[in-house]
Amino acid sequence: MQAFRNRKVHLAGLAGVSLTASALLIRDLDASGLYGPSGTANTLIEDMRSHLPTPQSDGSILESVVFDGRKLSLEFVADERVDLHLLRDSERDERCGLWRSALRRGEVQEVEYRYRQAGAASSTHLNAAICG
Repeated sequence: MQAFRNRKVHLAGLAGVSLTASALLIRDLDASGLYGPSGTANTLIEDMRSHLPTPQSDGSILESVVFDGRKLSLEFVADERVDLHLLRDSERDERCGLWRSALRRGEVQEVEYRYRQAGAASSTHLNAAICG
């Protein structure tokens, strides 16, 4: 019972609850520049387009960025030495981190990572449910 009468315990509890609620609200509303990349999806897309073709750290090359207002398609080409399935399935957390805010805000409905290789193609898709 003494803990309920102690003002410092009340203030510490209130501060903890406030911080937790604020963090959850910021995450859900994307109201913070700390959550997700800064700028809008259009800014990020235009930046990607302006640097084409762009060599990637995984050995592929980003050749095309197409956005129809709903679906964003990123097309990569890779040589035969690179495992196409490994490219497609790797780095989901990083990809979601890049697009999560835009997907949640509805700026982009779907992001497709399309990989081409001599005689083969493979793709993976991201949306708000996958990156939730």
